[in-house]
Amino acid sequence: MILSILVYFSPCAFPVLPGFISYYLSLGAREDELIEEGKLKTKMPSSWVIGTLAGLGMWTFFILIGILAFAMGEAFAKSGLIHYIAVGIALLLVILGTIMLLGITSHLLGFVQKLVDRWSTTEMDETFTPRRNMYLYGIGYAAASIDCTAAAVLPFVIFLGTLGTSAVISGLSGLMVGLLILMILVTVLVGLGRQVMINFLRRMTGMIKLVGSWMMIMAGIGLTIYLTQPEVVSSVFA
Repeated sequence: MILSILVYFSPCAFPVLPGFISYYLSLGAREDELIEEGKLKTKMPSSWVIGTLAGLGMWTFFILIGILAFAMGEAFAKSGLIHYIAVGIALLLVILGTIMLLGITSHLLGFVQKLVDRWSTTEMDETFTPRRNMYLYGIGYAAASIDCTAAAVLPFVIFLGTLGTSAVISGLSGLMVGLLILMILVTVLVGLGRQVMINFLRRMTGMIKLVGSWMMIMAGIGLTIYLTQPEVVSSVFA
């Protein structure tokens, strides 16, 4: 759930979220016109519905990531190299945390946004599908956030996969619940016109990224020591 904060407020995705949500909510003023033109079949969704749909889109993305990571984790477990893989992931956290600290973005999942754009509609199309759009937006938002936070999320999820099914389910559940709560909360705040809060959150994205990067580096160093020097750790905490 703590990781969900870093993922949600990713500088690669969050800065454009309030403006996008505001645009969708503003379309509510034109819903009668859109319905009359036959482009919209029902009323525009409320802010909490928009947030829930976007959150479910994020869930879909991370469920797919979890399935992939679980398969990789099982393969690693069968290889008998769990200890070495864990050490490798610990070192990877340090390296990728440093890369994230330097502001380098991977752009690994840009193709996801292309798929989202392909299946989304606008009010200029013959049929406008705001609910489907927000669900797809959640998928694209999760993919965009991963471009900044892959260094934290992917090693974490793959490591869960090496620990078994229950670890994957519980770990991803915490991440997904946190993301859903944050998406609904921020969307409702935008709907209520809490622009001061939104502006504050936008300004804080850089600090969140900075803190997250250092947390990853420290976690990687700590995990490396724990895995490679168990006697030292035992003597310190004995």
